[in-house]
Amino acid sequence: MKRFYLFLLLVACSLWAVAQQKQKQMLWFNSKLIHTSTIQVEDSAIVGTVWETDTVQLVIPHALVQIVRDTIVVHDTIVKVVHDTINHYYTKQIRDTLVVNNYIGIDAAIAKKYQGIHYFSVGDKKRVIFSLGNLQYNASKMQWRFAEKQYDIIGNENANIGPRNQNWIDLFGWGTPIPTNNSTVLNAYGKFIEWGNYEIGLDKSKTWRTLTQEEWVYLLEGRPNASALCGMAQVAGVNGLIILPDLWVTPATVVFKSGVCEESGKKSFAKHQSLTAEQWELMEQAGAIFLPAAGYRYGSEVLFVGTIGRYWSSTLGTVESTAAALFYYDIELSPQNFDSCCRGLSVRLVKDI
Repeated sequence: MKRFYLFLLLVACSLWAVAQQKQKQMLWFNSKLIHTSTIQVEDSAIVGTVWETDTVQLVIPHALVQIVRDTIVVHDTIVKVVHDTINHYYTKQIRDTLVVNNYIGIDAAIAKKYQGIHYFSVGDKKRVIFSLGNLQYNASKMQWRFAEKQYDIIGNENANIGPRNQNWIDLFGWGTPIPTNNSTVLNAYGKFIEWGNYEIGLDKSKTWRTLTQEEWVYLLEGRPNASALCGMAQVAGVNGLIILPDLWVTPATVVFKSGVCEESGKKSFAKHQSLTAEQWELMEQAGAIFLPAAGYRYGSEVLFVGTIGRYWSSTLGTVESTAAALFYYDIELSPQNFDSCCRGLSVRLVKDI
């Protein structure tokens, strides 16, 4: 017992010296938790002298998120101390490559809370999940739904928009209470009506909502490793933008390439990266979302299908009759764009978690 308390004192003193930052550690002795603290450098922890017959495990319960060949790798680090020897074990390692000087600490409590949920940070303490398809509306049925697949688009059929149209549409004027409104008169679109207020499929009203401009910007530019978590692509023959969740591990049989296309043109998406429907299914299971380049509608004319993507936010523009929207094409990605409220753009909703 005396040896035990002496050991504990040595551990406490040594850990106190480095307990200055955010990373948590737990010290287990003979299968019992005997000390918790914080450390500044997770690969350097002095635990004092231990006796030859003692086995101590020092567990650092946080995730290391790092970029390895454009792949986000999640690691849980376990440091095991046996007979004064420190060995490092990593529960997940990809391509035998480990970069310890380029990581972002993820709080263990957050990782545990959202375990199994592929969430996306849209603010410092705001996390969402995305619907798995663009919003669609059928006037004859007066029904809303999400597209069956993330890469499904209505395309040029949106030109048939109108109250008597029996087909689905997926390009809408900004927050209009009349989904079939195709007026090009600027003042025909007033106060924003949240799409999530409608019953969508089997989901109740207010289950979903529209991202603000600030949230789009944080998602694509502000969250940790933002630039590595999105990339242009062709999925199942459809051009668009892939966005990855915060904690991402690329499926073993798929290669993901972040960033915009190296050259301009409709074929540049596939040149940047092309995924089959089967490969995309693996990506989707891992949490990826895909925003297809559905173009936009002006009146009854549909333009740039397969070339550009425009997705509404809920934020009113600084210029009259405009609103903020995500805008992208092959060599450009801008979450700070503004569009005329009368244009029909795509809508992808989120759910707060």
